[in-house]
Amino acid sequence: MHNINIQRLELKYNSQKKTANQVLKCQIHHKVVQRV
Repeated sequence: MHNINIQRLELKYNSQKKTANQVLKCQIHHKVVQRV
């Protein structure tokens, strides 16, 4: 039971990290586009 909970937390954390990275990439991309 405990291991399953930890795995769920890790999955949640990883998915949040992925979305955060995507947002960062989008923000950087928009900044580059605005400069051009």
